[in-house]
Amino acid sequence: MLNNVYLVDHIESSKPLLARAHAVVGVTGASLWEAWFMKKPVLMAGGIFHENAPNTKKISHVNDVKQ
Repeated sequence: MLNNVYLVDHIESSKPLLARAHAVVGVTGASLWEAWFMKKPVLMAGGIFHENAPNTKKISHVNDVKQ
């Protein structure tokens, strides 16, 4: 398990969570796009049009997340 990683209910608003996040990890989706616009580091496991954007790292294994 990763320290400081939380799962939240899908009903939660993402804006306050993204504002406090140091980075955002996901498969694909709007939260990754929103985080990228907020200049947050993004770790993406899926494939989408912004996967090669600056400050975005595509991941395929949990070891890709460790520094």
